[in-house]
Amino acid sequence: MTVALPDPPLLVITDRRQAARGLMEIAAAVFDGGGRWLSLREPDLRRADRLARLYNLIAVAAPYGATVTIHGDV
Repeated sequence: MTVALPDPPLLVITDRRQAARGLMEIAAAVFDGGGRWLSLREPDLRRADRLARLYNLIAVAAPYGATVTIHGDV
């Protein structure tokens, strides 16, 4: 099975501890700038918090046709 990568095939990985802005603001900037692939990586958060952020990111990504993935299991 072949999986197509988003175009451009540039992956942005989140790390809220190093970010100067909020996660949703960063995601919107990524998508506004042409990025189409963002991965949520916040392993220290509780499962429910990661899921809530994931769903919010998906909502931000939808108008752009962008892909949102998550590191680890939920």
